[in-house]
Amino acid sequence: MEKTKNTPFSVRGSFSKIFKMLTINAFPKKSVKEQLKKENKSNTALEHVLNTYTEFSIEDYLIHSKIYLEYDNTEAFIIILKQGLLFSYVLEEELNKISNSPIIIKILFTQIYNFDLIVNQGGVNSVILVYFENSICKKIQSKINFFFSKDSFLCHHFLKNNYILFWQRIFEEKILKDFPSEIYQYHFYVKKINNRGKLQDRILMFSTKVTSFLLFLNIFILRKINKNI
Repeated sequence: MEKTKNTPFSVRGSFSKIFKMLTINAFPKKSVKEQLKKENKSNTALEHVLNTYTEFSIEDYLIHSKIYLEYDNTEAFIIILKQGLLFSYVLEEELNKISNSPIIIKILFTQIYNFDLIVNQGGVNSVILVYFENSICKKIQSKINFFFSKDSFLCHHFLKNNYILFWQRIFEEKILKDFPSEIYQYHFYVKKINNRGKLQDRILMFSTKVTSFLLFLNIFILRKINKNI
């Protein structure tokens, strides 16, 4: 159920542009009191980073692994969350050594276009991740190399399962709410040719009754979906 030649991922060129088009990124900011309360509860370096430098908490955390970002020649961590993933610089074991945000980039499930697990017998396994930057026309590709094969399988498993669960919840709560018997199966990004012969970006969603229920959604409906998540 997974879903090509793209511009190589460069984290250093992405900071100022990322997340401008997706309203899901407008998470409520933490109050100073809430921030201090969460920081005081941090027991590990990972929890401290999530509490201090992101809008997420340890309750959103699923799994993490040390990785190598091939296009940037950088060792980092991939942190899989219920809403998406984070790339972070290698976390220090001692909390007092973390004085600045180690977060490289945040990618939410609404931004992910495709991800494929590449298994190399006798070599390192990789995940090729393609995601939207500030519009559907701007795609960034990242090659994530894993140091251990088991980590690649686990991270891909959690990424795939929670990507599907995330979109199932969004589509069933916001799009299929008037069709209670319909169950989301998967969705695809497609190009629709309009009556003028021009291509238009759309999402093709399959529900349980795939022969009778096909839904074309304008890509900008993502803005509506993203509200109040």
